[in-house]
Amino acid sequence: MDEQQGAVVVEELGSDPDFDPQLVEDPAIIRAHLYQLQHHRVPLLLNFSEGGERFRSTLIAMRRDYDLIAIDELVPFAGAELIRGGSAFKVTGYHEGVRMTWQCASGATPGMLDGLPCYWMAIPERMAYFQRREDFRVRVVLANLPDVGVCAYEWLDAPLAGQLLDISITGCRLALSGDHRDLLLPGNVYQLTLRVPGKADVILDSDVRHTQYNDTRDITITGMRFRSPGSAEQKILQQWVFQLQREAHRARSDRAL
Repeated sequence: MDEQQGAVVVEELGSDPDFDPQLVEDPAIIRAHLYQLQHHRVPLLLNFSEGGERFRSTLIAMRRDYDLIAIDELVPFAGAELIRGGSAFKVTGYHEGVRMTWQCASGATPGMLDGLPCYWMAIPERMAYFQRREDFRVRVVLANLPDVGVCAYEWLDAPLAGQLLDISITGCRLALSGDHRDLLLPGNVYQLTLRVPGKADVILDSDVRHTQYNDTRDITITGMRFRSPGSAEQKILQQWVFQLQREAHRARSDRAL
């Protein structure tokens, strides 16, 4: 990546106060993000520096052996003239509270994929990755992970005890000892108790988003999303999450020095 392209990506990081920005340069992580865009058919916005026009497309293929990705034809179709002319453009995609942006300074090359027109371009070397602060899942790195308790209104005889791994204002991820896949069912609502250090316990109605059992460690990892916390619970939760986010941001800044 040339210096101008890199400067544009870095400048993007400070452009939106509602997002927590990161500059991604690890090829494996960049490919993982691109895979998510392709797998979920996330709409992409292409913004051409020439004329400032915007067009839509989707990521339809990755060729890791050639470090190439392919996007579908542009909508409106007038974008074909710009892309064939070698114009530089910026690509932006949104997925689950995350905005991913990268520059394509060398343009794209028209081609074919499975008999249909497409455009090939190099896999980016840098990507600006923004996550909404309210959705930013900050890892809990305290000496002793905060305890949590999970109980259901009808089908759990006793609360499940575990530890908090990470948290945002909208949800969290837990580690529970044992195999609880048959008890923690996606879509069901549970009562979650968070033991916030130095604060009163926060009790939240939460629904399970995903559950994974690690048989090597004999633990169940569960992702949960909070359902409309009360004002008092929301205040405690926000204060704690923002504190953890500030500490995580400060730690990243210290490592960058």
